Amino acid sequence: MLNSKKLIGSISLVSISYLMSRVLGFFREILLAQWTGVSDASDTLDLAFIIPDFLFYLSAGGYLAITLIPILSDLSKNNKETLNDYFISLLYGLAIVFLLISTVFFFLRNQIVDLLNVNDPELFIKLFSPIVFSQTFFFIGAILMSFQYFKNDFRYAAAAPVIYNSCIILFGWIYSSSPESTVYGFAIGGLIGSILGHFLIQIIGAKKNEISYAIANITLFGILSMLIYPYFANYYFNGEPLLIGLFLGTSIHETAQVAAAGLIYDQQFNSPETLNVATVTKLIRNTFLIIMIPLFAYLYNRGQSKEKKYSIIDIFPYFVLGFVAMIIVRNVGDQIYITN
Repeated sequence: MLNSKKLIGSISLVSISYLMSRVLGFFREILLAQWTGVSDASDTLDLAFIIPDFLFYLSAGGYLAITLIPILSDLSKNNKETLNDYFISLLYGLAIVFLLISTVFFFLRNQIVDLLNVNDPELFIKLFSPIVFSQTFFFIGAILMSFQYFKNDFRYAAAAPVIYNSCIILFGWIYSSSPESTVYGFAIGGLIGSILGHFLIQIIGAKKNEISYAIANITLFGILSMLIYPYFANYYFNGEPLLIGLFLGTSIHETAQVAAAGLIYDQQFNSPETLNVATVTKLIRNTFLIIMIPLFAYLYNRGQSKEKKYSIIDIFPYFVLGFVAMIIVRNVGDQIYITN
């Protein structure tokens, strides 16, 4: 009796979520038609979805979660202790692969413009960039949902499509001053909705089902920051290149992600200065590692034992010397290149 009630509850939850998603999707299309009408902007939005939709179908769409459930079930029967480790490894591996695929298409956006014979290339690129990266979060979300389905938990997965469509409508309304800005709001809303509904909410759901915090570690949140911060910074700092560059260079952890965020901002808002400021700011942060790593190593180890005294030579992290050497080599190389 208890299992029957649980089954009925799960079916009802998924059905209600699916119905709400369809209703919101229908309402979204009505608003799009009202705000843009028959215009080149709406046609450009349709073209911007061609490649991302292809990536969605390439990843098997929603069937990915269904495919992984029997694999997880079989692994749980044979080796339950390693289930979480296996799942996290699978998550990281597939997420990196799909992120690389999205990144490749992002860098090929100008070629895609020519292939699709787009009438407004500038608007297309502005729309295509957030849309193509939103597919990465759809993909990660599908993997996280599979683990929740395996644990018979449908709550967080059911919220994903509702959050996604709600974000599209919200940002479309915020940017509804013209057809061009409206479709841009839809693209940004799609990215934010995929991040909130298919990534962050699903991380919470997976964590509730015994997946460790490693899912939400610095790598995945770094990717999140890399994709969101350029747009957030442009809004918050009113397009000021210096402030935006400083923000990107100080708020994102990985050097490569800082450079990528600066490049995204440069491509979206035509601001090479922001890319330069962000990169230099991050490199200055890296330079301070030369001072901070030995200092913290010394302070940490100094109080570890009263019987043994530590010297800075004993605990010095010698990889820092290699870091300094690479800086010198790079600067010498740049000077030789400029001179020649």
